[in-house]
Amino acid sequence: NNMLSQSTATSTLALAGVAVTLAGGALAYYMLAPVNAKPTKWRIPQDMRVHLTKPLGGACFRRYCVKHLCDEMYDGWAAMTEFKQMAQRSTPETRRALFKRILDLYIRVDSEREVNIDGMSREQLVAAYENNQDITPEIFDEVAASIFSMLVLGKWIDYVESKWYAEYQELSLKNKIPVPSSNYVECLDNYDGIGLSIFLGGGISGCVDWQKEMKESLNQGCPRLVVVNPRRENFDTSNLDETPKQIYWEYAHLRKVTAIMFWFPNETLCPITLFELGQWCVLSREKGVHIFVGCDPDYARKEDVVVQLRYERPDIKVVFSRTDLEAQVKEWYTTCTAMVPE
Repeated sequence: NNMLSQSTATSTLALAGVAVTLAGGALAYYMLAPVNAKPTKWRIPQDMRVHLTKPLGGACFRRYCVKHLCDEMYDGWAAMTEFKQMAQRSTPETRRALFKRILDLYIRVDSEREVNIDGMSREQLVAAYENNQDITPEIFDEVAASIFSMLVLGKWIDYVESKWYAEYQELSLKNKIPVPSSNYVECLDNYDGIGLSIFLGGGISGCVDWQKEMKESLNQGCPRLVVVNPRRENFDTSNLDETPKQIYWEYAHLRKVTAIMFWFPNETLCPITLFELGQWCVLSREKGVHIFVGCDPDYARKEDVVVQLRYERPDIKVVFSRTDLEAQVKEWYTTCTAMVPE
């Protein structure tokens, strides 16, 4: 019986060894195969990394991850990747605050969105914060690489055969237009959702027409960007039927654009804009919409906007002039159009 048990155990171990070898060989093939190798269709992980750097690609892959209950892995990887970029231009104090946010959300045991990483790496990251070690931009590199490898092995091949990737391809084709038929849409005109676009959210009533200047500058510097403006040149405030139309138009068009700009001028508190910013801080993650935020230096609630975003969306950099806000948009536009062929 002992000999039989030992023989069975030996056979089981042998089979397990074969399985591990095959799995390792498959991963090595996908990771190391030459570009023209057959029968593989994808250059892994190169294709996945390029795909996820595109705003639309990242949004579609995240929707796939949500459906397959692994969105915390993608979000954690994305947060760590973005941390490295932001940390390179941040003060040590800001870098430490950003690090703590990721630590508390993704790394600590039983954290709200705990990611699956090895225990030693988890302990080292927690210790780095608690022992006041220097937080470098590269501190998440090994963990981020580990998560990325898990996504490559576990999700990528299945994803490219899924409806979410098919949706990405369909939407990408729509973006392959050199210049939209019109690069300006004003409330209550309809925008069809084709191409890169930005919604000019911010003060309207009682505020200077900052949207006009922003629209002209963006139309000139970003010819393939559709500027969606909620400010109407002619708005009959005495007609009570116009307000519901305005509200619905804004609601619908915020859900059609690629990016949203929020500008808080000093003339008013902009309560509706504050509401929309809070809403889109959450929705933008789900829908892959890019957010830009700026406050006039004399805006009464400037500190509230800055501090709230520091906690909820540390990836969003608040600026304090329309010139800097416009520069952020143009930098994002340049990055996006470099990925979309003429």
